[in-house]
Amino acid sequence: LVCLALMVAALWVMKNPTADDAAQSEPPTPAASAPATPEATTAPAPAVGVLEATGKAHMCVARGKDVSCIGVGDHGQNASHTFDADVKVLAAGGDTTCASSGQGAVCWGDNRWSQAGQQPSDTQAPTPVSGLEGLEVKDVAVGDAHACALTNTGVWCWGTDYNGQLGGGAQGDKASLARQVTLPGDARVTSLVASRFATCARNDEGRAWCWGSNDKQALADSPAGIVGVIEKSGL
Repeated sequence: LVCLALMVAALWVMKNPTADDAAQSEPPTPAASAPATPEATTAPAPAVGVLEATGKAHMCVARGKDVSCIGVGDHGQNASHTFDADVKVLAAGGDTTCASSGQGAVCWGDNRWSQAGQQPSDTQAPTPVSGLEGLEVKDVAVGDAHACALTNTGVWCWGTDYNGQLGGGAQGDKASLARQVTLPGDARVTSLVASRFATCARNDEGRAWCWGSNDKQALADSPAGIVGVIEKSGL
């Protein structure tokens, strides 16, 4: 009888749980749904080894050893060229394009003022720049009718010198092959940039030297229309 009574009591407890037991047995209340947060997205990184350059009405892309150009081609500026090694430098300006795989430079397009590095001609197919053969080329900049290259021996420029673009500080030849620009011995230039009628050379210490057209005193606080190599702050 005692055992039977204990069994009945146990069954009663199972069917009638205490308040504490009931609270513990209730399923948890679902948490309120948080507003969905959009996943962060990032812009795709530029393709490794791809270089781009844009002239007046044409553009070029270098992938590995190949340079391909599109756009206006009245001076042959939209030609394509394949190098023996990967292209490291690509620049365009006006109707001319220049590129280098590290040794010398090749230019093509408008060469009426020798800005493609050869004796004047209306159209120039891709051809090595005269005077840069065998030099290590680290950078190239192309203006409207001139171009410059940073090499292991210094900065060389070619094309028209009509606005002093070749660094002489005065109006020079309308067309010229490559000539070296005289810069301070401590310049240690690492890059070049060109506007239509002027060029600047910069180093990693924040110093820059410019030469060429001084129209609207773009390069120096001087009434001179042309300036030679001068140090320029703020570049």
